[in-house]
Amino acid sequence: MGKHVQSRVGGRDIALLVVCAAILALLFLVGGTQSRAPLSSAETRFVELSESGLQIVPASCSSYAHYQGECSNGYAQSSYGGYTQGGYSGQCTPQRICGWGAKTNMVVNSCSGAVIENCLLQGANWRCLGGACVPPFAVAFIPFTAIYPNDEGGTGGSVSFEASGHLQARPALLKQGATTRLYWNTENAESCIVTEDNPDIDDSWGLESSGESGQESSEIRMQTIYTLTCQSVPDASPATVTESVTVNIIPIFEEQ
Repeated sequence: MGKHVQSRVGGRDIALLVVCAAILALLFLVGGTQSRAPLSSAETRFVELSESGLQIVPASCSSYAHYQGECSNGYAQSSYGGYTQGGYSGQCTPQRICGWGAKTNMVVNSCSGAVIENCLLQGANWRCLGGACVPPFAVAFIPFTAIYPNDEGGTGGSVSFEASGHLQARPALLKQGATTRLYWNTENAESCIVTEDNPDIDDSWGLESSGESGQESSEIRMQTIYTLTCQSVPDASPATVTESVTVNIIPIFEEQ
């Protein structure tokens, strides 16, 4: 009887050992597929991929493929415009794109990085955009939030309004001897200047933007036309942009 019980207990132990061994073997297989060793390379190079600085990656593989079998002999474009050898696709389809680094103003082959077209040969201010050489942008007017003094009721302070970026006078109708403020905001201009046609005053501002507070005029006693003239950068069209705004005086009526 004692020998029979001992034999049954020994069989149960063997069965448990077999189950445990099977579980350990399964865990080893799963863990082995999920923890491949990073590839190593005696050959390295520096790749600029982010604002944080340079990174060192294997020369035979792109920066995001770090394991054996995940590299090819093509090229892959990084999110910052750099080019690193290798990639997941295997084959690289050439495209016209804008270059990087010293090639910013050049159209290059997306796979090899070879220069296809140098935009600077078209003109000193030409640049690469969307894989093509484009001429300089013309003068543009940019909306902005402007402020001007609030004198109504003697409360002082200031109020804001959405300026269009084009030349504006606020107010454009005023009492004789009062002042107005001029507002404008441009980009892509070589230079800008605001002048007036009133022989009694001498207002002039050589600025591409008036700033949010505008530029205050001299005391105005007659109708005055202010003109904004902007010169475009070379090769841009049109070469000159001009806008005008008229400031009127409230008429005074006298009884006869």
